[in-house]
This record gives sequence, C-alpha cells and structure tokens, in this order.
Amino acid sequence: MARGKKYKQLARGTVCGVYVVMNFAEKKSYVGSSKAIRDRLLNHKNALRKGCHPSRKLQADYDRIGRGGFLFAALELDCDPFTVHEREAFWMAALKSRDHYNIRPAFKAR
Repeated sequence: MARGKKYKQLARGTVCGVYVVMNFAEKKSYVGSSKAIRDRLLNHKNALRKGCHPSRKLQADYDRIGRGGFLFAALELDCDPFTVHEREAFWMAALKSRDHYNIRPAFKAR
C-alpha cells in the first residue's frame, strides 16, 4: 500500500491493527486490536480522561499516575481483519508485562 494512502486511511480511522496502552512506571499494559485503530485509541483516551474506562485497574492507575505516565501506541498496522485477534495474543505474550490490564485473556486459536 502506498504511504500516502496508508496515512489517509489512518487519519480516517479505517486501518486495522493492534495497539497498546502502557503504564511505564509499573510495567503494565493493555493490549487490544481494532479494525479502526485510531478511533479505538481515542476511545480509550477519552474514557480514561472522563474516568469511565471499563478496566477498573487501568482507570485507577491512570487516575493515580496521570496521563504522562502512559503511552498510547500502535504496535502493528494493516493486519488481516480475520487474524487480528491472533496478532493481539502474540503482542500480549511478547510484551511480557508483569500484569495486563486486559479483562479477557488473550485469544487462543483453535
């Protein structure tokens, strides 16, 4: 895919991918995937800012540490939408955080 086209898709929020919300101080992470990664990361940021994120542990740490202690980033872009959950599981294992904020365990292929 041409670089300009990829940027336009990312700007519109239509790029599939895997992302992380990382708490640097305590080496904890929330790994997720979405068919619209930009929008999903914005949803996480807004929920945390408003104090209503579904992960109570992530919300509590965000409230205690503040926005500056967290990184919101794409780990992988242009994933196949049919295998994106497998890529999410790969990244959860690869990060080897002491603790994940994820409520559900990583996807396991059958």
